[in-house]
Amino acid sequence: MSQIVKVERKLEFHMGGGGGGPYISFDTDDSATILYLRPTTDDTGYLAIGDGTTDMDVKIFLGSDSEFVLFDVGNSNMRLACPLVPNASDGAALGTSSLMFSDLFLASGGIIYFNNTDVTITHSANLLTMVGGGLTMGATAVPAGDFILWPTQTNGKVWLDVDGDTNGAWYFGADDYGIMVRLYGDTAKYGAHFDPSGDTNGAWYFGANDYGIDVAFYGQTIANSMIWDASANALVFTAGGITMGTTSKLVLPVKASGSTTRGDFWLDTTLGTMNFYDLVEYKITATAV
Repeated sequence: MSQIVKVERKLEFHMGGGGGGPYISFDTDDSATILYLRPTTDDTGYLAIGDGTTDMDVKIFLGSDSEFVLFDVGNSNMRLACPLVPNASDGAALGTSSLMFSDLFLASGGIIYFNNTDVTITHSANLLTMVGGGLTMGATAVPAGDFILWPTQTNGKVWLDVDGDTNGAWYFGADDYGIMVRLYGDTAKYGAHFDPSGDTNGAWYFGANDYGIDVAFYGQTIANSMIWDASANALVFTAGGITMGTTSKLVLPVKASGSTTRGDFWLDTTLGTMNFYDLVEYKITATAV
């Protein structure tokens, strides 16, 4: 036999004598709240659906059958078919300093927005792209666009200053704290590296033994360049020349006899002359003063 109990305005179920215990209230007079579940004392007790052994899913619809929150017992998770938002902008955190989430999983193409797209981090295949600001690792704030890598040893930092030397500059290490810098070509043999302790005070190395590479130094235009030609074992000037200071020294090849190779410039120890060959041999004789 089934019965229907019709209540026009309010129905309450009290647990405990005298009306002082917890109760369930269905209140149609309250236009905002229909169902109340109230314990005897604030922040005590809980609402149990199931008993931990025989449980069921709980699905709460939010305005339509396509927007809901599902507490999935079989998969031990909570699923959302709607956005998860705070009550107000900047009004809630994910976790706390003592209760932290373990991992964050984002789908391919996921985007992290900071301050309504002021800075974004976007995923694509094997790549993260940051737009809108600079990136600092282990250092204090820097201008937008700068990029800093700051290892445990602060003097070993590597950073890009977007305004350095007017048009931007890379910096490696710090004063008195040089770090190794390597630039690789197709293979390590055709690369270049800077060794801060090389030749005592630091040196650049290009290529490797028996694997020389050309090195080009450009002026304001490509027409004013200087190229070290590894195959010719020569320094080639496309324009200009060498300017020396008043205290500079020019060391010339020393030969005991002449040369017939055009362009050779040498010191003849036999004649005590400085010689230059250009189809014919020219000699410069010094006079003691």
